[in-house]
Amino acid sequence: VSVDGVCKDCETGCDKCCEKNIDKCLECTAPLVLHEGDCLNHCPEGFVELESEPGKCTKCGDENCLQCCKKDKDTCKVCEAPYLLKDGDCVEDCGDGYSSDGSKCAPCEIKECQDCEGNKEDCKKCNPPLVLFVDGKLCIDTAQIGRAPSELQSRGHLV
Repeated sequence: VSVDGVCKDCETGCDKCCEKNIDKCLECTAPLVLHEGDCLNHCPEGFVELESEPGKCTKCGDENCLQCCKKDKDTCKVCEAPYLLKDGDCVEDCGDGYSSDGSKCAPCEIKECQDCEGNKEDCKKCNPPLVLFVDGKLCIDTAQIGRAPSELQSRGHLV
């Protein structure tokens, strides 16, 4: 780069820098990545080197995301505490049908379960009009209780 008629080298690892400020890099030498004018070994938290834009750090789409997907900056992989990861987004609460393990949300494993907070395998409340049956392991329609569905009989839950 020529600064005031004098040739100067860009910083180490920088292939192209700003003429007015040689400390500000515009393009880095691979495998380094460009982040706010500096060349780094990898992008900092909250930024990602997208497959579609190699060599450059792009801010994750969600401000509470610490690590996002290389294919899509809007798909988060790790959220900043106390936020929880749910289907690629950072949320404050997992909501109905999900349980939290402290960092991410997992769908309840019991079909038609509305509340399994604390343990995705144990249902606390079913989606209305269903009711909880067999110690939190099954949600059924009240009309089926007297008829004993074959699924319940085959599992040994009803005799």
